[in-house]
Amino acid sequence: MTTDSRYGWLGGERCQDCGKRYRMPWHAPDEVWEKVMGSEGGMLCPECFDRLAACRGYDLYWSCAIGNFPGDIPIVLLKQMQETEMADVRWKKAEAEVERLHNACVKMNEEICQIAGQALGYYPWFKDDQKNFPGATEAHGVCVGDHVAESITQELADRFRLAEEAIDAYSPKEQK
Repeated sequence: MTTDSRYGWLGGERCQDCGKRYRMPWHAPDEVWEKVMGSEGGMLCPECFDRLAACRGYDLYWSCAIGNFPGDIPIVLLKQMQETEMADVRWKKAEAEVERLHNACVKMNEEICQIAGQALGYYPWFKDDQKNFPGATEAHGVCVGDHVAESITQELADRFRLAEEAIDAYSPKEQK
């Protein structure tokens, strides 16, 4: 869609008779519209309305005026509406990006939990419990319970620290 710079509205109206878009806002008083169209509502370009009026035996004359079309939304408000629409588009893009980043964080958390859980060596493998996890393979990894990346890496670090302390306890001490 493009903005019509002359009127500030999007693309004009579409005539329901000929199908063409018309940019020029126009108005027929209700009594004139009813004589030409009956009680039907609708949107017609001035040319089609004039042709239908002539077919029904009515001669029309046209007048013009300067300013906003009666009932039209001022251009300032139209621009604000367009800016709001653009803000909505930016908001939807931002929401999509937040969801993409959230999914990436969830995936990374799962990968860290699997790496740490497998390194610790005592978490049960899904593949070893076919009763509860039918069809599970080594690719499904280990069951780390309620752990998240931070808690399981802390457990891994604690275990590493204990292993270092045990190694230090059995290592010969340097003599001074």
